[in-house]
Amino acid sequence: MILMRRCVVAACLCLVGDLSLAEEIAPFWKLMATMPAVEANQAAAADEKFVYAITNSVVAKYDRATGQQLALSTGEATHLNSGFLWNGQLYSAHSNYPATPERSEIKVLDPASMRLTSFHDFGDFGGSLTWCIRQDDAWWCNFAKYSDKNSETFLVKFDDRWQQLGRWKYPASVIRQLGKYSLSGGVWRGRLLLVTGHDDPVIFRLRLPDAGDELEFVDQQAAPFTGQGIAFDPVTPGLVGIHRAKKQVILARAESPAPSPRLPRDNLLVFRGSNNAPQPVQNLDDWQKRRDEIRHNMQVVMGSLPGIEKRCSLDMRVEEEVDAGSYVRRLVTYQSEPGSRVPAYLCIPKAALAAGAKPVPAVLCLHGTDNVIGHGTVVGLGRANRQYASELAERGFVTLAPNYPLLAKYQPDVNGLGWQSGTLKAVFDNMRGLDLLQTLPFVKLDGTSREPGRTLPSFGAIGHSLGGHNSVYTAVFDERLTAVVSSCGLDSYLDYYEGNEKNWFPEKGWCQTRYMLRLADYRGRLPEIPFDFHEMVGTLAPRHVLIIAPLKDSNFRHASVDRVAAAARDVFRLYGEPNRLRVLHPDCEHDFPQEMRQAAYQLFDDVLR
Repeated sequence: MILMRRCVVAACLCLVGDLSLAEEIAPFWKLMATMPAVEANQAAAADEKFVYAITNSVVAKYDRATGQQLALSTGEATHLNSGFLWNGQLYSAHSNYPATPERSEIKVLDPASMRLTSFHDFGDFGGSLTWCIRQDDAWWCNFAKYSDKNSETFLVKFDDRWQQLGRWKYPASVIRQLGKYSLSGGVWRGRLLLVTGHDDPVIFRLRLPDAGDELEFVDQQAAPFTGQGIAFDPVTPGLVGIHRAKKQVILARAESPAPSPRLPRDNLLVFRGSNNAPQPVQNLDDWQKRRDEIRHNMQVVMGSLPGIEKRCSLDMRVEEEVDAGSYVRRLVTYQSEPGSRVPAYLCIPKAALAAGAKPVPAVLCLHGTDNVIGHGTVVGLGRANRQYASELAERGFVTLAPNYPLLAKYQPDVNGLGWQSGTLKAVFDNMRGLDLLQTLPFVKLDGTSREPGRTLPSFGAIGHSLGGHNSVYTAVFDERLTAVVSSCGLDSYLDYYEGNEKNWFPEKGWCQTRYMLRLADYRGRLPEIPFDFHEMVGTLAPRHVLIIAPLKDSNFRHASVDRVAAAARDVFRLYGEPNRLRVLHPDCEHDFPQEMRQAAYQLFDDVLR
């Protein structure tokens, strides 16, 4: 049972990862840092603390902070190529190039002992292995040919038993730019494959074809590294490569501008056509294009949502357990990414823990702004009308309440971990919280199918104030959230405190480090903010969404919420589900009264049970 559930988690992570990046919009690569390394001859890789420079026979380990060389690898190597880090180990492509017959293998380096050993030997596979990467529970390996045969270079996808799942050749538009050389580096970024040649500062972006065996050329981009092996950098977050002539490791980050002109926030049924002009949305395929642009524009401000490179073992630990009557409240921590452990309250109905009990649905409970108790507010440890995690547990739901970063006792080094916003760090923590829920045997994992061939588990999300918009942001990027409740959490950015400019300086309002510091760049030109809640709520269609906007809320204007919902409802109507988006206006201030909480709980009863 547990092994099956873990497989479900792995499959889901692949699907959700595809949703996180609107990569069709080309970024440019901004040089972030350089580090001298005499071994920067073939490739480089990096983690949070160290940089690894790779030459033919040796991997050198450098202190990322000081640039000091710490160790050299031991173990036999003839021609190492690109490398990448996975599960705390460095994997590197290796071959006997230029000897024949060609022999290839994957070497693995233990960073603690710096010992290189063989991980998998391909023998003579018809080419020299120049790069390999782990993505979507598969191994992707590039076998190079050179000189007049470099057009025979090919990419292979293997399963964990090294059975071939697919094989592709490269388009002529790429091959003819390589001269007598071949492709030296490759990584996946969302749905696109980024590959580099031997010595040119260029990245080629490719995609898998719908049919046939030739990769499709998307475009090419200038890059600050001169070909050779590349890898994801979890800190920038971007790419790490080398400048071979200068013997430097190069760190670069993707900077993607928002498309211009901005599409209207209050008309979601238009998308950007091939000529950059607005076109009417005629069907769901057209809407997907607009939805992708909305997600992309969010990441222009928030930073790019990472994929597999930041995922690690969750390593949940129970720090405390309290008998709360009909449920058990556990204070847990889980590792959302290397170097960051998230504190969370996990509430479990006792009935779900009984022998032979059926799994029960789960809800992500996100707290409001509280710099003392933090997530404790939603389990009844703080002010009144915020205890929705404990009330849902009493109602028979498993609830998970992670603490928001940079509030109360959860103070991760957001900048040091590579995040451009506290908002996106919180989204990623929440997504990893959903991953955690999927591993628990008492959590119901019934899937919801919204597109042919795509079935995801179904969870709820609820939040008040900060938790209200945190729920929406998270649901935009994670479709496992099929029922979303936002209380006092949003209005249009244009209407926030009536657009008063004093709220748009750094560390004010939305522009705080724990939210989105980059929004301060739009002070005095708020209409140019490339995304708004009209659009974000629209991306949630056709899921179930309840927005609670009190008539006397001084933070967020109820009339603005109505305008947001009116624009978003057009998308729900496109799906044939206009009633799945509801707005309630209680006659109260910035609060979450019992009547509204009961409406939220009824939604979860209807959708998740």
